[in-house]
Amino acid sequence: MATEIEIANRALGLVGISKVLPGLSIALLDGEDDTEAQVILWFATCRDVLLQAAPWTFGISSSALTLQETADGTQTWANEWLYSYRYPSTAARVWKIMSRAGRRANKIPMQVRRDDTGAVSVMTDEPEARALIMSNAVTLASNWDATFGMALSHYLASMLAMPLRSDKELARQQTVLANEFVARAREAAGIEVEPTTDNLPSMFLDARRGS
Repeated sequence: MATEIEIANRALGLVGISKVLPGLSIALLDGEDDTEAQVILWFATCRDVLLQAAPWTFGISSSALTLQETADGTQTWANEWLYSYRYPSTAARVWKIMSRAGRRANKIPMQVRRDDTGAVSVMTDEPEARALIMSNAVTLASNWDATFGMALSHYLASMLAMPLRSDKELARQQTVLANEFVARAREAAGIEVEPTTDNLPSMFLDARRGS
């Protein structure tokens, strides 16, 4: 699998930067010039956004749900949901929940939000939610697959295009390419996400319209 530096070097190549970063890890860069400084600034953010964007095969897992609270009319969320379950600490994103009867997870409405104590929780009307399908926060490059590595190269390139090349159109193009890899991962996992509201964020996606 590609190392962090190989992914970053691909991103630099995609925006036309010939500099080759040394080593294996972004953490070992010293930010000696603007190129390194921008890679350091954006790499972890792009990685974390991508981990939340799709159920990547290397990070998907299931986890038992623990009931925290049943709505009794006193909670601020009680008029919307009946049950609050504890959000798994290792989850980058929760995709589906399942009932004890094994009902298909994507048919059970849910919402991830903070409860009245400030804790992130999974809200649902399902009384016996037993498990959830989630993406884990896998931050080691050795665990990523090739599709994620390519998505990260393109997404990192989209964030480097403006500070290093002052090119909004290039930034837009790279975001579109990153979204194509995200779409493949979602399709492979059978996850349906509204494309107009859950694409990767980009400051420059509307560059062609002059924004």
